[in-house]
Amino acid sequence: METNIGRLVVYVGAMGSGKTKKLIDLYDEMVSDGIRVAIFKPFLACEGEDNEFVRTKDGRKAPAIAVDYLYEISSISNSERLQAIMVDEAQFFDEEEYGFQILEGLAMGGLEVYVFGLDVDSENHTFGHMGDILAHADEVNKLRATCVKCGEEARISKYVGESKGEGVQVGGVDDYTPQCRSCYHGWKERMEQARNKVEITIRRNDFFFVCSVEADRLLEMGYEVESIKDRLQSMDEVITFLAELKKVG
Repeated sequence: METNIGRLVVYVGAMGSGKTKKLIDLYDEMVSDGIRVAIFKPFLACEGEDNEFVRTKDGRKAPAIAVDYLYEISSISNSERLQAIMVDEAQFFDEEEYGFQILEGLAMGGLEVYVFGLDVDSENHTFGHMGDILAHADEVNKLRATCVKCGEEARISKYVGESKGEGVQVGGVDDYTPQCRSCYHGWKERMEQARNKVEITIRRNDFFFVCSVEADRLLEMGYEVESIKDRLQSMDEVITFLAELKKVG
């Protein structure tokens, strides 16, 4: 790697996509190659003894420097004569209006800048300034997580806890599950419900009847989906059908 050419490289993905593992792998590789590198993380993401480390779920860890703002990185990198920096949980650096420009400026100054974080929050909205960071990156890598519901590629960290604020809360990783777009929005359930719906339209000279009902309810009432229209030939039959429909809920 040519450390005299600065770049802004971004890794994003839902929770469980291996962002911290990738960060530590890259850090260990750089240290092994003799590159002066440091990891930075927001104080917001610090918890107890982990405030001096980034840590994977399986216990791997690497030393990290906790800062409140991205602009603090510049003075530290200068004093330590760093050649590369890594920023973990970058989505939580949302207090600085032009945070992406700070990262871009570090890259323009010759540093290899690696950014890790969530690109969307649990409401499927762009997380903080991550959209700007992605737009100005030289390289974007989207890491894959597996949807806990269907096994497809997950893109969103859905909140499944009892109550929450906006975005993604710090620390409560057990309250989030990686899900694909379809499962997150419940599209599969909606499609299944739509497939189970029977649209009934009866046009007669003396009345017009339109109804949408689940096929399972029709069968429970003793009607066949294919012949339901044939059994509703009169207003009295329609009234009887509606009464039976009300009984089954």
